[in-house]
Amino acid sequence: MKNEVVYSQVSRTFTIEYKNAPHTRPMPPHTHNGAEIFFNLSYLPSVLLDSKVIPAEKNTLILFPSYCVHKLSSLPGEAYERYVLTADTFWLERVLGTAGSIEYLKASRKPLIIPLNDAEVKRLIDVFEDYLSAENSGAFIRLARFFDVMTVIDGIYSDSRKSGGYLPPDKISSANRTVNEIIEYINEHLFESLMIKDIAAHFYLNPDYVSRIFKKHTNTNINNYITMQRIAAARRLLISGESINDVWEKTGYLSYSHFFRVFKKETGMTPREFKDLVAKADQP
Repeated sequence: MKNEVVYSQVSRTFTIEYKNAPHTRPMPPHTHNGAEIFFNLSYLPSVLLDSKVIPAEKNTLILFPSYCVHKLSSLPGEAYERYVLTADTFWLERVLGTAGSIEYLKASRKPLIIPLNDAEVKRLIDVFEDYLSAENSGAFIRLARFFDVMTVIDGIYSDSRKSGGYLPPDKISSANRTVNEIIEYINEHLFESLMIKDIAAHFYLNPDYVSRIFKKHTNTNINNYITMQRIAAARRLLISGESINDVWEKTGYLSYSHFFRVFKKETGMTPREFKDLVAKADQP
């Protein structure tokens, strides 16, 4: 597998899985058109949340909104235990209507890691297992169990808003801090010309060192990360109603043809196809 960032389509309204195994191959940074939620029961040394790389202790809830660039790294060769939920946010909005807000599942630049107490861990395990035990039941039962899971997650999120949900900064290693500073600089200058030698010079570091620690902590190279963030920004702009011509100019591409090629490679569809898909999803 090439070490590239990946866009993955959430093709079903929702899925819930339980996993307790090591990664069979390194997972590069990636995004989805829907929200992805990890109920993490193992220690993860490195989690990329859009513009931060931090560890995640066991018993944490990790919320990746739609189109958020993310990646989880487990200890080499070790299994890690988690429940994984994906949900199509367009579908959720249509189902909920004005009954509830799911903006935190759509705010692509605001992923969260929420530490859980023992009572929250038990409650989450119970509702996830209730859903999994009903997988062969009728559609209405599965749907009801899914919303039981989402109700508990929504409550935990609401309780965590005051603290922001992130793990304390003193748990971040010095190398993680450096990578986070590099990522912050990239995002501040995302639509400008970004060369590795210039990024390294800004931090008074060797370009080879910058490339090496960035790849170690994100499992991708800097150019791939820049591409993923630019296309993620393009998707957000298209969803907000911006024209395709305005989007490719705003996201730092020198020509529409270059933007077209990169967008299709990263998402599997043309900008026009994506815009049409968004318009169709918005229809009642």
